[in-house]
Amino acid sequence: MIVDDDDLSLRLFASIADEIPDVIPHAFLSSTKALEWCQGKDVDCFILDYHQPTPDGLEMIDILRATDAFALVPIVIVTGEGERDVRYRAFDAGANDFVQKPVDYRELVARVNTLLSLQMARKLQGKQIGSLEFSLIEAEASARRHAERLESLWRIINNPSLRDEDLILAMLRQAASAIQPGQVFRGNLLRIQGSDLIVEAVTYGPGQSAPRTPAQRQIIPLKGSLVEQAIADGGGPHSWDNIEPAQSPGPGRSRVWRAHLMTTFVAGGATWVLSFRSNDAAFRPFGKQEHTYIEILASFFANHFQQRWQFDRIQYQQSHDALTGLLNRSQFRSQARAAVSTLSERFAIILVDINALREVNKSYGHMIGDALLVEVGNALRQRAADEEIVGRIAGDVFGIYVPDPTSRDFVRRRTLEFAETFAHGFSTGDREGKEFISLTASFGIAVAPEDGTKFDTILSHADAALLVAKARGPGSIVCYELRMAALPSSAS
Repeated sequence: MIVDDDDLSLRLFASIADEIPDVIPHAFLSSTKALEWCQGKDVDCFILDYHQPTPDGLEMIDILRATDAFALVPIVIVTGEGERDVRYRAFDAGANDFVQKPVDYRELVARVNTLLSLQMARKLQGKQIGSLEFSLIEAEASARRHAERLESLWRIINNPSLRDEDLILAMLRQAASAIQPGQVFRGNLLRIQGSDLIVEAVTYGPGQSAPRTPAQRQIIPLKGSLVEQAIADGGGPHSWDNIEPAQSPGPGRSRVWRAHLMTTFVAGGATWVLSFRSNDAAFRPFGKQEHTYIEILASFFANHFQQRWQFDRIQYQQSHDALTGLLNRSQFRSQARAAVSTLSERFAIILVDINALREVNKSYGHMIGDALLVEVGNALRQRAADEEIVGRIAGDVFGIYVPDPTSRDFVRRRTLEFAETFAHGFSTGDREGKEFISLTASFGIAVAPEDGTKFDTILSHADAALLVAKARGPGSIVCYELRMAALPSSAS
């Protein structure tokens, strides 16, 4: 339930919450109507803005905590910058967390996900009480251990000094030590790739080897493994208390694991495996609490990897041309400028303009034209040396940054090598791969420091040379000369 008297903020919170899997947000502009609605409802989390007509956020906390049904339900209070005293009073009243306006999307999702996971664990734990096979004393100790390890995860998640890989390893290490205190477990994060398991992170409990992300990813065959067996059973939590040596290690494995707790999850377009293994049989049989614990941990990793994957995709889309996958104009300029400042002040720019692409589009259609652009981009990228940078900087114009050329003749020779790309036809992308279209291109060259010292100057001069090359005809290669400075720009 979300309560905020500002309509824009309310819609923002609701839209963010709606993106969290299995969450149904209920948004209210009025705190009074919100309190009326939630009576008799099963609410798993409250997000309350402090600034609203009475009852305000703090008053709502008092009301909710006085209601038995909501006495333990997570409450997030929303405050403005600098309202530290409000946060203290909110915690004293019973709030579980707070977020500060303006709201950080990733922070809110992470905090709400964690609170919902803890609430889910509390509910599941409540449902399990009637079916626990332990004695009352052992059940109480088990519940306390479960609560303590969830609280430990909560502290790690909210540690501002831990980011990305460090956070992942800290969570994995904490879980390895908390599965069954006193027993050494190895924690693994693995990614399924085809018929293999790729080890992405490994850690042990306290007193063992330091956590690490392998510099060279270890590859384990999926076939014949317990992971394959668990996937065949539908995925989800699986555990083995005491694996007989005959069942392990399986193909390609030399170590015998006696106890094994694992689950699978999907994030970032891949299937992952969260696994904890011990050389010894489990001290105590794995039960529902261990399965719940590993599910909560997997949900954190799933959310973390999904967000990282989405962030990487956004970063890639912002820096790359959507059609060819090459650097776009702004990123080409940015990376080339960075190379100029770090590698050498001597460099060259080669511009490649495909001739008569407009006629190709008219004759064959834009889909064929786009397919040809992709083929040309791939061909130029394949011919580029390691430190050369290739980008698409206009519709049918590609740019190549050449670092530290030995001479203008060297740049001309490199241009001739790129020109060889057009000696053969380019595939149209037809189903059978038998249709090809021949293309020609014009090339403009400018070299620093002979033609200028700044990157933008060299790019502009290469463009002026390209304009002359296009006028001379297909296949022309033109190096910049001073008299070209007055020519109008064609690409840049």
